[in-house]
Amino acid sequence: MRRDGFEQLLAATWPQARAAEALLALARAARLRVRAELRPELESAEGAETLGARLLDAAQGAALELEALETPYAGAAELLARAAPALLRVEPPNGEARLLALVRGGRRLRVLGSDGTLHAFDAELVRELWCAPHERALEPLVTGVLDATGLQGARRARARRALIGEHLGAVPVAGAWILCLPPGGSFLEAARGARLPGLALAIALCGTVASVLGIAAWVPLARGVFSGALEPAWLVGWALLVASVLPLRWLENWLQSLFGLRFGVLLRRRLMAGATRLDPESVRGEGAGALLGRVLDSEALEALLLAGGFVLVGAAIDVTIATWVLAHGPSPVLALALFALWIVLALALGLEHWRRSVAQARSRLDLTHDLVERMQGQRTRVVQEPRERWHLEEDALLARYLAGSRRLDRAALALLALVSGGWLVAGAVALGSALATGSASSLQLAVGLGAILLGQQALARLGSGLVQLSTCAVAWSNVRPIFSAAARVEDAGLPRAALRPESTRKSSAPLLTASELSFRHPAREREALRGASFELGADEKVLLEGASGSGKSTLVSLLAGWRTPRSGALLLDGLDRASQGAARWRSRIAAAPQFHENHVFTGTMAFNLLLSAPPEPELPAGATGAETAEERLESRAHEVCVELGLGPLLERMPSGLRQIVGETGWQLSHGERSRLFVARALLADASLVVLDESLAALDPETAAEVLACVRRRAPALLVVAHP
Repeated sequence: MRRDGFEQLLAATWPQARAAEALLALARAARLRVRAELRPELESAEGAETLGARLLDAAQGAALELEALETPYAGAAELLARAAPALLRVEPPNGEARLLALVRGGRRLRVLGSDGTLHAFDAELVRELWCAPHERALEPLVTGVLDATGLQGARRARARRALIGEHLGAVPVAGAWILCLPPGGSFLEAARGARLPGLALAIALCGTVASVLGIAAWVPLARGVFSGALEPAWLVGWALLVASVLPLRWLENWLQSLFGLRFGVLLRRRLMAGATRLDPESVRGEGAGALLGRVLDSEALEALLLAGGFVLVGAAIDVTIATWVLAHGPSPVLALALFALWIVLALALGLEHWRRSVAQARSRLDLTHDLVERMQGQRTRVVQEPRERWHLEEDALLARYLAGSRRLDRAALALLALVSGGWLVAGAVALGSALATGSASSLQLAVGLGAILLGQQALARLGSGLVQLSTCAVAWSNVRPIFSAAARVEDAGLPRAALRPESTRKSSAPLLTASELSFRHPAREREALRGASFELGADEKVLLEGASGSGKSTLVSLLAGWRTPRSGALLLDGLDRASQGAARWRSRIAAAPQFHENHVFTGTMAFNLLLSAPPEPELPAGATGAETAEERLESRAHEVCVELGLGPLLERMPSGLRQIVGETGWQLSHGERSRLFVARALLADASLVVLDESLAALDPETAAEVLACVRRRAPALLVVAHP
């Protein structure tokens, strides 16, 4: 039975030559929108790395995101349960590796066969096939141990699993690629994929039923009271209805938490992608204070949007129920007219609160921007600015902020207290008119009183939701540029099959060709670079000198792909950036910008060194006594650091390359950070290394040592410096 299952599973796999076809078919089966048609591919038997590159190209062409994952052997089953849709690279005992298209996870995995049909397989069966190469390497050792013990049957199988799990528990299992929508795609489509509309409908349904049952619970009690005979059956009915509300409210809160979790993941993923795709010119022109304000607003947006949205949904339910009850109470026309008037008043006050929130947000951002800028320039301020003028501008900003806060608080107070409290007075007037005319029975008067209380609850929730929603709208206005930046599509480039392999390039052909390059910064009349033309060979080392403001750094940004030239052509191996693709262009040209435009992130020294380093090739399954890919990367990083003169620094660090260096690298000197940036560029394994004044902070001896290392390791080199 087990053998038949393996044969059926292998029959449902895809050949590696049809990798792109399998990926697109999987995307369609998982109901992901696909933008591209299949490109023709050649037959190929490739390793996991080359296969991953081909799959990544296919995913980019289809406007999808592909993430390569690996998991410890012990966590393989858990990954399969939650990884779908995903592609797995499996290696049968006899034959070349194939692909398994996983559409849905769980205990029974849904697999898309190469014939387009869906099959269901046991998760353990799929796990065994995926992890088989690792297990086969241990099979002789495990078989020998089991033969020595004499175990047979089920006990032998359990012992075999235990021995293999003990030996391979922490061994990484690779060859898995998860497919999903890109974070910059349609947010509504991503929300549908996360089943948020269904959750929102379930939340609204639970809230509506709970509110209706809560009102209905008072019907038997009221009947008993007004009939003059409160029988136990009425009390039992009331208790049962009240008790039925509790699980519905619990379910509503649980669904709200689940909705918030999924929505938060989508929003943060989108904002993270947008932060990495912001236009460098706009980021450079805003300043640290304005950027900090955007970050703070992005953190508040999720909580405000969810809280305000849930409150408004509840308010809409309460308003609907209160309207229905008022229509069946005394003086329904007058009561409904007053209720509608109060709803309009609440909306008008909500609009005024939003306007004041906008003005207050500007004051807050100005205050944040001024504070951060003054903190950064505190030393200069202490030396140059008279002490008596230190706080004049701060006091003016604080005064404006406090005045705006008072106006905003008054608007919030009116929305939260005046609307709901005023409705009680207006509702009492409507109820009093019915009581004065004597046209309503005692039961109608009781219904009218309940309707007034329901209306007061609905208006209170409406006011609270409008306050949170207006604050959310202000946060959204600051976060929207980051949210929109995620939709910026980078040049995908031609498929790899259409690109000329580096190995076939003629030795005499230039690596980089620039022809009449020109660039002008926004809002400036004078061009920073005009008519630049040159060629750079694959093994050339060039020194570029020029005065300040002559366009050296602008040229570096054009070469690195951070900016797009206004006119002219820039070719790498005879192809422009649109043909190469943004990712491939950046992988082939590594630039270390000027010191003030580079950064050290919170993390280890190794993390900062290996940010752009390509992954080391994985060793064959079952290889023993060798370093892992991570250890080989760190070994390369250590070797480069020693050649750059950072050996003494690593020796001083208690954890070596795994020492936390702190945000902005405050634990490193100016020269050490400069050499870290150089090492980062060298470890990228790029065809061209560009250093923009990276040696300016070094003494002559250290600069010569760094330059010698760079000349040895960089295939092609461009060093930018002052004369």
